Amino acid sequence: MEDGKYLQLPEGFKIYYEESGEGTPVVFLHGWNSSHEVFGQVISQLKGCRCISYDCRGHGKSTAPINGTTLDALAKDLHELLVHCGLEGVILAGWSMGAAVIWRYVRRYGCERLAHLVLIDMSPKVMNDEGWKLGLWKGEYTVENYIHDMTIGFTDFSRFAADGTWEKYNLETKASPPATAENHNYFVLLSLWHSMMVTDCREDLSKILVETDIFYGSPGDKYLPETADYLAQHIPAGTRLVPFYGCGHDLIWQDAPKFLSEMQRVIEKFKGRKPYDKE
Repeated sequence: MEDGKYLQLPEGFKIYYEESGEGTPVVFLHGWNSSHEVFGQVISQLKGCRCISYDCRGHGKSTAPINGTTLDALAKDLHELLVHCGLEGVILAGWSMGAAVIWRYVRRYGCERLAHLVLIDMSPKVMNDEGWKLGLWKGEYTVENYIHDMTIGFTDFSRFAADGTWEKYNLETKASPPATAENHNYFVLLSLWHSMMVTDCREDLSKILVETDIFYGSPGDKYLPETADYLAQHIPAGTRLVPFYGCGHDLIWQDAPKFLSEMQRVIEKFKGRKPYDKE
């Protein structure tokens, strides 16, 4: 990986990103309370691609606004990065919150720069209610849990980020690398948690006009495999369901060899693919 760079945004803060390699452009989007580092191992082994990974505002080495943020603001940052790097025919690979950022990006900017999407274990509606049971905690996370978490988060963020109630939703598999939370802006993290809870991306799925791979854990822990089925049924472009057996939300590390091979397959398949609007 080359030395990192910064994209200066008009709002006055900076987005940190790294890029390496040549070929098909692939942009990796990390999850909430995470950073670009989660993709480091796979990026170092991928071939035939120009890989870019970055820290969302308030995460990792990126700086943060003083007034919190939203998924829509992160989608704007993604657009700024694609323009800055001159990327077209891009494969976007988003894990968890990163997938939600992709949905909001497509809602606002369409698919004109995109060649393919990889959505990694995420629900288009995180909070569950009487009419929706495919969100967080395998359909059990409700507004009552949200109120509890936000109340704790504003007084003791470390407890919120590692609350014991999460444990029953974690598979007993290889542990994930720790988040670099010491570099994060806690207010941004809490505002993004709020944004994820109140944002419904289900209507955004209809705007996805490029082929999409859907990676998901099976049996899963944070989300049900049926959530991936829902995505496949509501994305109008062609989709491919890719189960990671024996894995949960952290499938990137729980089956790292499969994640690498599946990403390499995507890159080979869409090598040289033109952006959607130029096909």
